[in-house]
Amino acid sequence: MIRRTLAADALVGLLLFATGCSLGWFASRHFMGQPLFYQGEFGPAVMLAAGRGFVNPVVRPGTALARFLTLQQPTLNAEDVAQVEAGPIDQLQKQTTYLMRLVGYEWKLTGISWRNVAGVSALMFGLTLAVSYGVARVLAQALGEIRDAIFAPVGQRAIRNLALEVFGHLHGLSLRYHLERQTGGLSRVIERGTQGMEFLIRFTTFNILPTVLEIGMVGAILFIALTAPLPSRNGISVSVRTNPISCLRDSKQAMASKPLVAVRTR
Repeated sequence: MIRRTLAADALVGLLLFATGCSLGWFASRHFMGQPLFYQGEFGPAVMLAAGRGFVNPVVRPGTALARFLTLQQPTLNAEDVAQVEAGPIDQLQKQTTYLMRLVGYEWKLTGISWRNVAGVSALMFGLTLAVSYGVARVLAQALGEIRDAIFAPVGQRAIRNLALEVFGHLHGLSLRYHLERQTGGLSRVIERGTQGMEFLIRFTTFNILPTVLEIGMVGAILFIALTAPLPSRNGISVSVRTNPISCLRDSKQAMASKPLVAVRTR
């Protein structure tokens, strides 16, 4: 089971990575236009693409390198930086070495141009989606465990108090009642009651109350931001949607409880 879950998560991660790469490539080529990401600091990427190594060039005003880094021209030739002096790497370039090197290697393959960063954009989009999915899965599991750890003492205490109250009430009944009733059936009824109470507390705490709070907050925002008829229509639509579901659920529960009633009457 665990292997299947991991395989499914890996498959979803790969699909999200591929989707993100496709979206990043398409967006950078067709919609983003001129990208803006501190181009003035990408001197080491230019030098790496030109075969000079990962060094920071000394940018002098009026040169082709200066015009390229200030977005005055979109492309640059490797010969334009052949005689450029090398200087030390600054702090920002040290912190973003991975990005500088990725852009530099891509420029070495496709040419030094701000348009030729689609591969890096695609990789960043894909990694962002895949990593976000992984983080969301881990947080979902962790928050579920934290929720159970917080709720377990409260729920178990309520169930224990209910079971003790029912057990004490049964012991306070007359002997004739116990002789006429089936003790095993009563035990099953008590067990089902405690399980139903646990489900009711959990469902109310983590499903019904958050949903009611969310609907109330959304209705208040719509009432403040928009006119009053819109929240009213939303409330009516929610009521129309929930009433048939509640009736259907009640009918199913009534049908499921008929055998239990028959056992009790026997």
